Amino acid sequence: MNEIQSINKFFYSTKYIPTVSETFCSYMKNLKSDEKVFYNLALSLSEKIEPFKNGFDVFVSVPKYQKTDYETDYAEKLVHILSSKLNIPYKKGILSKIKDTKKLKILPDSERISEISSAFKLNDEKYKRICLVDDVYSSGATVGEIIKTFNKCGIIDISVAVLVLQSQNKL
Repeated sequence: MNEIQSINKFFYSTKYIPTVSETFCSYMKNLKSDEKVFYNLALSLSEKIEPFKNGFDVFVSVPKYQKTDYETDYAEKLVHILSSKLNIPYKKGILSKIKDTKKLKILPDSERISEISSAFKLNDEKYKRICLVDDVYSSGATVGEIIKTFNKCGIIDISVAVLVLQSQNKL
């Protein structure tokens, strides 16, 4: 995925390493259900970003599609903590998801890119140095598609911060 090569800096708090006793889905469910663990991982992530914080104009979270409002938006929850700790603004609505997609976690990696294709729209092009925030980085399909969206609008100074990196990645 060429878009991933466009990432200036990639930050993550922890890495999921598969075990026989715990699947990735159960790992994430446990992490997200424990407020203290989630907050401590967010603080750890903010410490990793701190030395580079002057390189960002704004945090942008990976948006959810509006039809899923009943679910907690963990990317947004994370970005609020990072914004507060690092004094970098977070502007909701800079990026929106305009296409209803299947949950990527249920799809094989080979189908994720086509499923997420053309799913995002940039609503505000004034920021040129962006740190994209998501709760998890798995296949890279979502981040890659968002970077394509940014690049089409001339934004190329992009960093990524995630709470959890799924270990099979080749980042």
